[in-house]
Amino acid sequence: MAVVFPTYHSNENFNKLGIFRSAVANQFRLWIDAVVPYEIDGQFDSKERQIILTTIDRIHETTCVRFLPRTNEVDHVLIFRGKGCYSNVGKQGGCQNVSLDRGCMHHEVIVHELMHALGFWHEHSRHDRDDYVTIKWQNIDEIYHDQFQKVERAKMDDLDELYDYFSIMHYGSKAFSSNGENTIEANNPAFTKFLGKSIDLSEVDISKVRKLYKCHKSTTTGYETLSTTIKPKGTDLFNCEISAPPSPLLGCRPLRHPVTSL
Repeated sequence: MAVVFPTYHSNENFNKLGIFRSAVANQFRLWIDAVVPYEIDGQFDSKERQIILTTIDRIHETTCVRFLPRTNEVDHVLIFRGKGCYSNVGKQGGCQNVSLDRGCMHHEVIVHELMHALGFWHEHSRHDRDDYVTIKWQNIDEIYHDQFQKVERAKMDDLDELYDYFSIMHYGSKAFSSNGENTIEANNPAFTKFLGKSIDLSEVDISKVRKLYKCHKSTTTGYETLSTTIKPKGTDLFNCEISAPPSPLLGCRPLRHPVTSL
């Protein structure tokens, strides 16, 4: 049976989500040798281009994945200015688009879309998500209901990681709301306010990328293995007050402004 990997589109009112994390189970959707050939469309100005390159560098700093400028590779990513923020999940074969509209030019949005391209689904799409979050279907704009469906276990590998409220791949609590009310709530209420608020890869995100692409500590890649992972067991996981969950690289950060990507 064919496996269909959908393209995710953003809605126009930008009230940000987080992003997803559990990965494609189909190994053919992974990039060979963890190398992603890419091109950046000429529609971006120099400042926007630098934001994209800085985000790519962040992935390089923490994982063995390498986004390299395309030469003549058939399979590659084209980062272009489309209508909204969206990407396919995993390698599709041939040229595949990562769309970054003007409202998408933020580190957290770009890294979210690049994670999709690497093969990661939204965190709230996990088969076990009902143990951790409650979807408020009555508050979701009907045309976006498909963005809240669970992915079959056979198509998603959780890579032996617990559900991650802080994943860059998690939607925000009001993502695609039709009435301003919550569309996702954490079953542990203390975490609802953090959903979709990360501005960088979580430690679990990083761990999953390393596992999916079989990374290991290397003098070539230059990243260090993280000694701890954030797990959703309580509010004493970090000491950041009125801030987003801590970045593994930056420490405590202010909460980011909401923007919705798919």
